[in-house]
Amino acid sequence: MIFTPTNAPAVVLLFLGTVLLVGLGVTCGAWLAWRRRFTAARRIAEALTVVLVIYGGTLLAHSFTSSDRSLEPGQLKYFCEIDCHLAYSVESVREAASLPGPVPVAAKGRFLIVTVKTWFDPNTISPHRGNGELYPNPRTIQLEDSAGVRHSPSLEAERAALPGSDPREPLARPLRPGESYTTDLVFDLPASAHATRLLISENLAVAPFIVSHENSLFHGKTWFRLPAPGNS
Repeated sequence: MIFTPTNAPAVVLLFLGTVLLVGLGVTCGAWLAWRRRFTAARRIAEALTVVLVIYGGTLLAHSFTSSDRSLEPGQLKYFCEIDCHLAYSVESVREAASLPGPVPVAAKGRFLIVTVKTWFDPNTISPHRGNGELYPNPRTIQLEDSAGVRHSPSLEAERAALPGSDPREPLARPLRPGESYTTDLVFDLPASAHATRLLISENLAVAPFIVSHENSLFHGKTWFRLPAPGNS
């Protein structure tokens, strides 16, 4: 199974077109009001209200008819940088009481290390794109345990696991078409916590307002199911 968001270019263009239309409408309405042409300004305001109601209704309809999805280890989740480029998958999960390094780091509870593969799928690009690097959009990473508690990666642990890297951006490395790499995401979990699933999503301020985007208001998420540590 490969999960690929549908109609990504179309929904981005819909969002941008709506923003442009509303911006032009507000500008024209303000100018008309300044010229004391209140009837025309009011009609523009009414038209913009209709546009926003239709857009908001479409966004909520897509969200309320969506649901959470679960991907098995090795299955791919694509992220659309306008067209679908980057695919992520969970490769393995393991535990550790401490991490080696110049300064060993001991877990407060236990470290859970999730190895994630990032792949720039060359089949999703135009033949005219070229071989330039693609820089991923910012990502949000959360692990959910069996009690429903969400955990973020441990910055201290990831500094030890990946010396010289910025632990705040563990999936920010650029890629060329066909390239891939793996990243160890390290979580410091309470000893009693049992990890169940991992969420990797886009960290974009406008995402809640894009129709059918995973992060749009009330929309279901696509999670990675985590196998038992040591198994894949």
